[in-house]
Amino acid sequence: MSEHWKWKKVGQRRSDLDKYWATAAAQNGEEHRKASLALAHQRWRDGKLYPWRSTLALDYGGHEGPEVDVACGVAEPCVDMWEDGHLYPTWEQLLKLAELTGFQPVFFTIESGAPRFEQTSLAHHTKPKDWPAPPVLEFLPEAYEAIRRTSKHKVPGSPDRTTRHL
Repeated sequence: MSEHWKWKKVGQRRSDLDKYWATAAAQNGEEHRKASLALAHQRWRDGKLYPWRSTLALDYGGHEGPEVDVACGVAEPCVDMWEDGHLYPTWEQLLKLAELTGFQPVFFTIESGAPRFEQTSLAHHTKPKDWPAPPVLEFLPEAYEAIRRTSKHKVPGSPDRTTRHL
């Protein structure tokens, strides 16, 4: 590990090299954020949002109730409809959801990794009838049609998918 990444003692001034590396890291971080946002927007336009990711992000942050809809700039029960795959959020709504949950917008476009309750250790301690509903993997075709009618952005296409649940 090079010298410029080591912690400085209290009161010790950072060298010019330290300042250079901090500036370079910040600039690289900004470039990464811009690229990530561009990728998220492209995937949103391609219809590649995954409802279960919204549920995961909201649950992780303990966000629930009408306050979530207000924070996302929609009327209740729009966010519930996003989670159920019945309504596709606009780009602006997705950005507000990302801001609320603290996840980057690209997080909502990652297909892999849907949680499967039956693969957890908790599944062995509960009866299948008590398991939570499986995650919603995709939006209904009608959700894409609704966004096409209302969005001012280039609208998402309906990806060719065959399964809605695991």
